[in-house]
Amino acid sequence: MPDEPSAEMLAALVERDRVNEYLSKLESLRDAGSVTPEQYETAHADYAQRMDAASSRVEELRQQVEAQLDEVRRSLDSHRSALGKLEARFRVQEIPLTKLQSDGVQHRRAIRSLQEQEKQLASLVDAESAEGLAEPEFGPEPEPAPVERETARRTTVAPRPRVQPAPVYEAPDDEEPQVREGPLPRTPLRIASLAAGAVLLISVFLPWLAPTEALGTTSGADPGVVVTFLAGLGGLLCGVAAAGAAFMPWRRVRSSLLLLAGVVALAALVAAIVFEEIPLLNSYFRELVVMREGFYVYIAAAAALAVLGIIQLRRA
Repeated sequence: MPDEPSAEMLAALVERDRVNEYLSKLESLRDAGSVTPEQYETAHADYAQRMDAASSRVEELRQQVEAQLDEVRRSLDSHRSALGKLEARFRVQEIPLTKLQSDGVQHRRAIRSLQEQEKQLASLVDAESAEGLAEPEFGPEPEPAPVERETARRTTVAPRPRVQPAPVYEAPDDEEPQVREGPLPRTPLRIASLAAGAVLLISVFLPWLAPTEALGTTSGADPGVVVTFLAGLGGLLCGVAAAGAAFMPWRRVRSSLLLLAGVVALAALVAAIVFEEIPLLNSYFRELVVMREGFYVYIAAAAALAVLGIIQLRRA
């Protein structure tokens, strides 16, 4: 067992402390005249012999514990190195997130267990007394993480593995909050963001303004890029930006751009109404024109981008 030297050393320290306490009591009894010189000499020789034996045993076991500590530190470095390689492979998109979760969680469990062992063993190596030391309880050694190997492709079909619950990915404290997901939008939120950006871009080319029957319907409807410069430009730029942001692999940057695109598009529409590019504030013109589907599609797409940005920003 890996904890046998440490447990034996702790027991040897306890024995040495006990014998040392007996020697102290013997000295006190001699000073008080409670024992004869002959009794003192006999007991002192016995305790001194036991003290030497316990001290020799402690030093012998200390070397074994130091070797055990070195082994634990090597294992700790090995797991940290393996975890670093695994995370680097994930960041360059060599392995999927599921691979990082399944293998990484085993390394992290092993690292936590080994760190606790390192702390206890280091205290034991430096100890000269059992006072303040708890009995080491390392428990079973953690299962080693599977060694990553580059294997040749096999022509035979491997047996289907048993389905097991996927372990939860535990990010380290110093890991960046932005997780790189890959450039292609595959999640529902990213696909919805791409669609909303495309719809916003298309909406400025749809009919926005059409005359009522009072003006006659022969003039036809005008698209958004003709009706308003501000909203038309905002829809073009924000639509392209939102569609492009859907391909960004960084969650926080992507969600921030989506939120910004939605807010700017809505602000451009409000500005177009305030500056009367769209005659919604004039009661006279409101009776002569009617707003068409492109206007409402623009509002819905811009609002959807803002909402999608907020949702993804909260999950980043």
